[in-house]
Amino acid sequence: MSQLEEVAWFRAFARRLLLPDNYLTFDVETSGLSPENNYICGVGMGFVEGRKLVRVYEAFLDWTRCPDIDQDHLRAQLFQVQQAMARQGKPCHHTYEFLREHGQPPMRVLEECLAAIEKHEDGNGLFAGHNSCSFDVEFFQSHFHNWLRIPYRFPEDGMYDTGIAEKASQLADSTMLPRAGETLRAFFRRVASVRARGVKWALDVHCEAKYGISQKIGMSAEYAHRPAYDAAAVHHVVEAHRQRMLPPTKQTPLSELTQ
Repeated sequence: MSQLEEVAWFRAFARRLLLPDNYLTFDVETSGLSPENNYICGVGMGFVEGRKLVRVYEAFLDWTRCPDIDQDHLRAQLFQVQQAMARQGKPCHHTYEFLREHGQPPMRVLEECLAAIEKHEDGNGLFAGHNSCSFDVEFFQSHFHNWLRIPYRFPEDGMYDTGIAEKASQLADSTMLPRAGETLRAFFRRVASVRARGVKWALDVHCEAKYGISQKIGMSAEYAHRPAYDAAAVHHVVEAHRQRMLPPTKQTPLSELTQ
C-alpha cells in the first residue's frame, strides 16, 4: 500500500464525512471483552476545540467495593487481562489493587461520562475512538443501561472510528467506503468484520510508529493503555487523518505526514 493510495482513500471517505473542528474522543479499559459480563475499569475522554486538545478526563472505577459483584471473579478477570497484555509486552494499569487504591465509585463515573456524552451530542458533536464502534461504544451502552438504567445509544452517524479507518485505508478497496444509505457506525462495524491478513492498525504499535504519538502527547509510550493517554492519542490520529482528507492544494506534503 503506497501513501498515495492511502491518501486517495481518505479523500474519498471525506465525501461522506468532513471532520469537524470540535469533537470528543474516548477510550475505555475493561476487565474483558464482553460488555455484558465484564466491567469498564477506566475511562478517558479528550475534549477537542478548534482541532486542539483542551482538556482530558480520566477516571478509574472501583468495583472492588461493590457488594453485588463476585470479587473472586473480578480478581480473576483482571488477572487474565493483565497476563494477556503481558504476553504481548503491553502494560496493564487497571489491576485489582490499582482500582481499589485509585478508583472512584462506579455509578458516579458512569453518570459523569453519560452527562459529558449527552452534552456533546446535544451540540451535534462528533465522537471519535479507536476500534470504538465494536468495543467502547458497546461497553458504554451496556453499562449505562445495566447500571444506570438509562438506555442510551450513540448516534448512528456521529462516530468516527480511527482504528477501522486505518484498516480500511490500507485495504484500498471500493467496498471499503460507506455504501449509499449506510450509517457511519454500520460502515465501521462492517469493515471491522473483514478479515485482513497482514493489515495493522493498533493504536499502541502501528499508529504510535506511524504518527509519533508519544512525542506529540509529550509522554512516554509506557503510558499507553492508560485511558487518558489513549484518548489523547486518538485526537492525534484524527488530526493526521484530517491532513490526508484535505484537497491537494491544502494537503501537507506526503513526506511530512508522519512527522
